[in-house]
This record gives sequence, structure tokens and C-alpha cells, in this order.
Amino acid sequence: MYALNPAARRDRVPFPGPGEWVFPTEARLNFLYDTPVLDSGTLYIGTFDGLVYALDATTGQKRWPEAKSLNSKAQIVAAPVVDKEAVFVAADSRVFALDRSSSKPRWQKPFEAEGKIWSGLVLAQDTLYFGAMDHNVYAIDRATGQPRWSPFTTGGAVAAAPLLVNGILYVGSFDNNFYAIDAATGQPRWAQPFPAGAWFWARAAEYQGRVYAASLDGKVFALDVKTGSPAWQQPFQATSEIRASPLIADGTLVIASIGGQVYGLEPDTGRNRWTAPFAVGGAVISDPGTAGGVVYVRAQDNTVYALEAATGRSLWSFLLRVPKK
Repeated sequence: MYALNPAARRDRVPFPGPGEWVFPTEARLNFLYDTPVLDSGTLYIGTFDGLVYALDATTGQKRWPEAKSLNSKAQIVAAPVVDKEAVFVAADSRVFALDRSSSKPRWQKPFEAEGKIWSGLVLAQDTLYFGAMDHNVYAIDRATGQPRWSPFTTGGAVAAAPLLVNGILYVGSFDNNFYAIDAATGQPRWAQPFPAGAWFWARAAEYQGRVYAASLDGKVFALDVKTGSPAWQQPFQATSEIRASPLIADGTLVIASIGGQVYGLEPDTGRNRWTAPFAVGGAVISDPGTAGGVVYVRAQDNTVYALEAATGRSLWSFLLRVPKK
């Protein structure tokens, strides 16, 4: 786990520069599959061997005395989510609620789905929403872990976190369909799901009344949030599969592909905004991030790239020197 200071990376200061750190310093964690969660100065991460860490975001030091073990076989794929009292984390087919201060369980028992949970958790008010590999989308009470409504069933696995906008969940499935679900009732909101030619794996994004969804055949769709109707004349076609979530950065729709191409598109039309896609040195599976008009991309070549959102111009890159295990 790295903390990078964009100013230090831009100026090529020897790592670690001001405010930078790596955890742990002399070993390495098991696989980290999703984005860390930062809240009130604490960083929460889950590993593929069932460990949850709480770290001081400024120093990288442990906030909990030890990592919370959910079972060495309880694989954590999705990022935790937090509120003022609890940390919620999915491991294997179960969802746990941990006390934010002590890491002790807050529910009598974890919630159990019928299949593994790769989907990120979405917390809104008193409800947790997520998909599972058992083809279902779930809503459970954040205080008790009990279901809010009967699972919404699709025709395939649901690996992406739902996108929640104005009381509607938007999520794709491995049945090649993209759905809109009423967050309060679990009932469909569109007359029919939007069909595509391949799995939906990436989480969707929303911008100015449109939902942007990417499928594994490299297509990106813009859909009207109310009807599910296409908003572009035709979908955008990337040169390879898309696993990373679309991102709106400074008014640009950013798409990153498994083939290592990063695209900047016009959200209104789906046409290229950047002069050319930016090529990174490996597949992009992790979701890009953005701050201050900069797009940050972590590629499978162990490199973090910083790109100007408006133009796709490279600002800096940093090779992550992974400690030996």
C-alpha cells in the first residue's frame, strides 16, 4: 500500500518524499483487489487472505493494534465501506460489520449470500447494497445485516458495485444486461434492461442525467437514467476489453482498457476529446481516480500514471517497487 504526493512525483523527489509512505516496509501484503477507502484520516484496506487493516493516512501506521482476520480462506475482493460507527466488508460470500474503533463484530452474525461477493458495497443512509456471483443484487440493513427486500435476480453473476443515483441502483450483469433497480423496493425501474453483446463487469458512472456503462467487448454505452435508452448515436468502441469503471474527470469521460489504452471522450457524444489515447505499459483493471483535473491510473506494469484530464497529456509516472514477501 503506497501513499504518493503528486507534487513530489511531479518534481521527481526521491521516494519517500513529504507525506509519502509504503505499508508494510519490509514485506508485502496478500493481493489487494479494490480501491482503499479513506475516511476521517483513516485508510481501510482488505486483502485476499481475509485481513482488514486500518492505517493512519498521514503516516501509514496501524490504527488498530493488529489486522482484523475474517478467516484466512475468506477472500476479500471488494473494498470496505465505512460510516461513523462501523466498517463493512465482504469476504467470500459473507458481509461483516466491524466496530470502527475496536474492529469487534457489530452484528450477531455476518450476512450470508448464496455466492461469492466480488461487488463493492454501497452504503446509503441505513442500507448496504451489493451484487454477488449468485446472480443477485442485495439490500441489507446496516444496523442488523438483515435483508431490506428480496434479492433482485439477474441472469448472470453481478461482479460490479451498483451505482446509486437519486434512489435508483444501476448495475450490469454477466447475462449481458444492464439494469435499473428501485433502491427502496428492489423492483425494476426500466421497462426492460439494456442489452449488450458481452458481460458488464465495470461499475457504471453517472453525469448530467446519463449513465455510462462499459462491457467486456470494449463498448461504452451512454444511457438515459430514466428510460435506459441509448443517448449516443452508437457506442464507443475501445480496442480491447474494459474492466475498469468509467470515470468523469473535469468534464471528460475517461475509459481505461485491458489492452493498456486510456481514452478521453466527450460525455455528450462519445467522440474522442483527447488527440489520441494514452498508452500505459500494462493492462488496466483497477478503477482510475481523479483529483484537481488529474487522472490517476494504476496499470499492471506496477506503475501509477498521472494524466491531465482535459488533454490526456502525461504529467508524471511512478514505478511501484514492491517489497519482497
